[in-house]
Parts: sequence; C-alpha cells; structure tokens
Amino acid sequence: MGQAGQEKVTVNERLLVHLREAWVGQPAPPPAATQEGIAQALGIRANHVSRSVATLLREGLLEEATARVRGEVRRRRVYSLTSSGRELADRLYATLLRRPLLVEEGTRSSRTTVEAALRLPGGPRTVTGVLTASRDGNVLRPGRPSGVLAHVARIELGIPAAETLVGRGAERGALAAWLSSPIPVLAVSGPRGVGKSTLVASFFRSAADSRHAFWKTLSPGDSPATLAPVLATFLEKLGKPGGGSAPVPLAAELARRIGGEGALFVFDGLSGSTGDARAWVSGVAASAADAGVKTILVADSSLPECQLLRARGLLQELALEGLTLPDARQLLGPEMPDEQLRRLFRLARGNPLALRLAGLSWKESTEAGLSDSEQALLGYLRATH
Repeated sequence: MGQAGQEKVTVNERLLVHLREAWVGQPAPPPAATQEGIAQALGIRANHVSRSVATLLREGLLEEATARVRGEVRRRRVYSLTSSGRELADRLYATLLRRPLLVEEGTRSSRTTVEAALRLPGGPRTVTGVLTASRDGNVLRPGRPSGVLAHVARIELGIPAAETLVGRGAERGALAAWLSSPIPVLAVSGPRGVGKSTLVASFFRSAADSRHAFWKTLSPGDSPATLAPVLATFLEKLGKPGGGSAPVPLAAELARRIGGEGALFVFDGLSGSTGDARAWVSGVAASAADAGVKTILVADSSLPECQLLRARGLLQELALEGLTLPDARQLLGPEMPDEQLRRLFRLARGNPLALRLAGLSWKESTEAGLSDSEQALLGYLRATH
C-alpha cells in the first residue's frame, strides 16, 4: 500500500528533477537530456515527454537547443534548466529527499525516505531513479529495475553474443522512440555486416528487463512447422492456459496471456529464410500488433511480406547505413594511420564487418611489406569475399 495522504509527484516535477541530476558534472549535453533520454529515465512514453517539455518551455523553466550529444555524431535537440527552472528543481529535489517511502522486500516492508533509499544496495542512485522504480513515488522494491515484471517469459534463440556497440547513437534513439510510440512493428534493414543484429540485440537486452521478450533468428530450414512450436513454448511460459479445446486466434491468446503487460518480439535473419517462413512471421507480427505487442523484423532489405503491415499503418522502417569515420576510428583503434583508415573507410563504406576484416588484413599485410594501396585493396577483397 502507498503512503496515505501523499500527493503524487507529477511528470513535470520529475522531469525538472531529472534534468537537474542529468547535467551534474556534464560539460557537454548528455544523452539523458534528449526527449528519448528523458522518456527512458522517467519510464513514460515519448509523446508524454513532448507535452511536458512544451509546457515547461512556455513557463520559462526549460531551454531548448540543438547540440552534439556526448557519444553521438549527429546534433540533437537537448533540454536544460533555466535559472528559474533550476531554482524550482532545487526546491523539489530537497523536498523529495525527505519524502517518506515504503520499501518492500519479499513479505517484509519497512518505512524510509527517498534520501535513505539512494544508499540501498543495488540502487537506484538518483532521486529520479527512485521515483521511477517506485509505484507513484511511494513503494520501492529494491533490486528490481523500474517496471520489471514479477514474472518474465523469455525465449532467446540465435541472439548474437553481447558486444560493445560503437556509435549508433541516433539509431539507438530511434529504437527507443519507436518503443514508446504507438506503431507496433519496426523493420530494421541494411546490408550484411552493417550491424543490424548487434544493434537490435543491444536494444533487446536493455528493454527485456521490463517486458516479456521473444527472440528468434530464423535459419534457411525454418518453416511454419518449426516456428509454431517455439511460439507455443513462449505462450506456455506466459502461463494462464485456456480452459477450452477450440482453437483461439493468436492475437486474442497473446492479449489474454500478457494482460496489458509489455512484450517485445524480434525475428532476425529473415532475408535468408523461405517465403513461407516470412509469411508466417508477418502474420505473427500482425497478430502481436492487435494484442499490443511490439515486434522488430530484421532483414538485409525491405521485404515484400511487410507490404500488408505497411498498408495497415502498423510498420515503421529503420534503414541502417555504415558507420561514420570517427566511429570507424573508434572501432579499429589508434594504431592505423589516418590515410590508411580513410582508404579502408571509403572501400568498406563504413560497414563494421568489412572494417574489422580489413583492419585485420592491414595488420597482416603491414608485416608483409605491402604498399598502402595494396593493403587497402587486400583488406577490401577479404572483407567482401
């Protein structure tokens, strides 16, 4: 139960406190100062952030600017507090530190304050984090990130191994914005090696803590007959089996078993699968959309099976391009000379896989005494064959 008599902390108040905390010690705009970063920190939809930002701008509490966000190449809209906004945020922050909070651990509960909760093992480490992780700013369950379900159904078949993601700040922002949008299906496309699966897997892992999650990488031998049992296993993990024997439409079954809780589906490797398998996936995506489930489709290019989803207004598309030159430098390290890097970058067109292979070839060919042009050509040939 919550704290009786306590007023709920409004979104506008939480947003002001978040920006107060997000800018501490930051010489350049942090990702948390963008609308996507605010939405993630506050655990709300991007359209709610837009409304709150517009209100606070009108009231003279926020400033908007277009600037390069730390870790990203493209300039983004960022938000900071005005002097009056800072004064109000400081007062809110001091008040919230003293706010009573109920901490629930299993069957035990104890009363504390937001300030004391900042020192709990495992966090959260900010006032914003405590408010987001607690129900209406009243009840905190330590050790469970904001919005995490008590029971999470998860299947991960063929998901790539976790690795450090270089660059892709704008694309990560686009994924976060899509997840908060009303559009249920996202098609991520791009040439082989551009990093589609790596990007989506990184996003999937960050989003899977707060929702049921299903990942399936299709193989050339997959068909509806092999895919349906995997989805059936996921439904079993969701629980709430039906009592009747008559077949139930997938959309209705998903809606009943998920019951309004978040869920994310990812189907990878669609370009190498059969037409029947892709048609089955398209049908699942449409049913999932009707049940309020988000789905990401990953392929080398736009698929004909997506046309029906597009026609129904269910589909958003994200086409990945190569890395930028600064990101290529970060990927390959400082050892490679600038001119050699530029040659490889032009030949690989920023493709991360091609750049990695070309970088390995450069190290080998340097020891063999090849010229710069020969090294670049060898790296390109190895990367593309």
